[in-house]
Amino acid sequence: QPAREDITSPLISGRDFVLERLRIDHQLASVAHEAASRRLREMQRRVEVGMMSRTELSDLQLDRVRAEAELLSVQSELAVRQRFVAGGLGAADATRQRQLGIARAQLHSEQAIVGAAAERYKRAQDMFARGLLSQVDLLKAQLAVLEAEKDLKALQAQIAALERGGE
Repeated sequence: QPAREDITSPLISGRDFVLERLRIDHQLASVAHEAASRRLREMQRRVEVGMMSRTELSDLQLDRVRAEAELLSVQSELAVRQRFVAGGLGAADATRQRQLGIARAQLHSEQAIVGAAAERYKRAQDMFARGLLSQVDLLKAQLAVLEAEKDLKALQAQIAALERGGE
């Protein structure tokens, strides 16, 4: 049988394979977050001296936020697993808490996506006003903001439902 990786999987001969996997995931997420932070710091130095554009910096900021969200998600799963194994959470509550932790981490990322889309739209408006961008491209930038806001609201609704006890 394949190994079960659910947050509520039982220990096998006293060994917690789920926790071991989560610890490895945490190490990987930590390394990815540090690498994204390092790339961002390097890019910030390049922007300060005029070697790179702010647009590229915005993309790297978003990459760092996504890596941070992944790290937060894994940290949340680790905490839930430890509470479950210790008997502090039942299976249903552990599953809901895991989903809530993942959704909250995604919220962190989605908020940054909305901000980045709004920033791109503002730049698009400036370029359109100077005649450097077509109306179609301006509308695409506006649509990206609206889609990001819609995704953010859906995620906020999902979090609210999970906080109420799940639906």
